[in-house]
Amino acid sequence: MELGKIIGTVVATQKYHSLAGTRLCVVQPLDHDMKEVDVPVIAVDVESRAGYGEIVFTVTGGDAAVVSKHGDMPVDVAIVGIVHSISVSEQE
Repeated sequence: MELGKIIGTVVATQKYHSLAGTRLCVVQPLDHDMKEVDVPVIAVDVESRAGYGEIVFTVTGGDAAVVSKHGDMPVDVAIVGIVHSISVSEQE
C-alpha cells in the first residue's frame, strides 16, 4: 500500500462497464514524510468516499483490479482507504 493525496477528479463520459458508478481521482503519491514523489496517477475510488485534499491508501497492479465487489476492473491503481491520522515513533 502506498500513500497519496487526492488533488483532483477525472470526468469520463464513457467507461468500461465494470467501472460504471465509480469515481476516478487524480492522486499525488507521497513518501513517508508526506512529501510529493513521482507524478500524479489516476485511481479508481470504488466506494466514492474520498474527497479532495484527503490522504488515502492506494494499491496497484493485480491488487487494484480486484478491489471491487462487482468483479475485476481494468485499473492500475485503486483507493482502498482514507487516512485519518498517522503516528510514527522516532527511532534513535
